[in-house]
Amino acid sequence: MQKVLEKPAKASRPQMEIVTITPEIAAAWLDQNTHNRKYSAQIVGRYARDMTSGEFKFTGDPIRFDINKRLIDGQHRLMACVKAGVPFESLVIYSLPSSTQSLMDMGKSRKASDVLALNGIHYTNQVAGACRLVLMEKFDHAATKGGSWSTAEILAVADKHPAIHVSIRRVMAARTPPGVPRIMLCYIHMVASSLLDMPDRADAFVDVFQSGVPDYTNDPAHALRERLLQGPGSKAVLKPTETFKAMKHAWNLFATKQKVKTFKWPKDVAIEGLNLKKL
Repeated sequence: MQKVLEKPAKASRPQMEIVTITPEIAAAWLDQNTHNRKYSAQIVGRYARDMTSGEFKFTGDPIRFDINKRLIDGQHRLMACVKAGVPFESLVIYSLPSSTQSLMDMGKSRKASDVLALNGIHYTNQVAGACRLVLMEKFDHAATKGGSWSTAEILAVADKHPAIHVSIRRVMAARTPPGVPRIMLCYIHMVASSLLDMPDRADAFVDVFQSGVPDYTNDPAHALRERLLQGPGSKAVLKPTETFKAMKHAWNLFATKQKVKTFKWPKDVAIEGLNLKKL
């Protein structure tokens, strides 16, 4: 169980091996976590979900101990292993000089958009953003501290919903005025055209926000657009979560051509007819 304690306290040079780390081993190794940075519950939760789903892969990134047997790198992965209750395989390095801890994790983190770009996907920031909205809708985003999703989770959504890429290109093909959230527009276009099978209404919805021309008299999409364009300092400026609710509410009205004289901000709303299991 306490495999690290079997290693010599001092060695002429660092030693390494590949270990299948069980939750029991992880818990024992965390007892050596006596001098480390503050941990992030978001990261632990993200890793734990990937371990549970089988998406936490061996990458060669090591768990590291110093010459005094202290854990100096890998606390989030070990905590996630305990939380998930499933083992994972990792390279482990022992007997590193204690001073090396201050030099770890100094490189640029690889974001989901970076991985999407490596896979040949365009508009990577927008695709990643739309995938996060899918995850927020599908799951209880409060449980992930506001939607701290892993790269594996984002890539899985992008792979499951190729229509996201179509909707991104549709929205990005024309100018969208400042104040209109393009990623939210992409998400609604994808849901409406692909999952609700309303491609014509989805295109019309996007056209209203981009052109400023109402689709019909007292068009709710146009009413919301005008509120969003009022700019900083206006009552129309909301937090992103509130704007997202407003966009979904506008779509619900627009889809069946309901009319509004004044757009009212909804308290909470879901897209009508959407089966969340399909997300």
